[in-house]
Amino acid sequence: MQQTLTALESWTWYSFDEYNLSLVPAVSGVYCLGVNNGIIYIGCSADLHDRLTDHYYTSDPCIGQATHFAIEPCTNYKERERELLEWFRSKYHRLPECNDRI
Repeated sequence: MQQTLTALESWTWYSFDEYNLSLVPAVSGVYCLGVNNGIIYIGCSADLHDRLTDHYYTSDPCIGQATHFAIEPCTNYKERERELLEWFRSKYHRLPECNDRI
């Protein structure tokens, strides 16, 4: 069962499509992928644009189901990813579906 996107209410969620990906800046930060109002992956990158584009064209069936994404540009992206994963685990007693496979 996927968790609701409202868990990150301060984030803006966008349709995971080519147009919205073209608007993602090439900066460091964290991101979430979602499907059916649930978070399926939390990740980080030194280049959000490139990483999300890679995810969009992936052959990975878990990541490939994503329909929405949210980003949080930040310089401490690895630490912030750990915080978000810890938050998710403490709230739902597991990692997001696609993180759990890794």
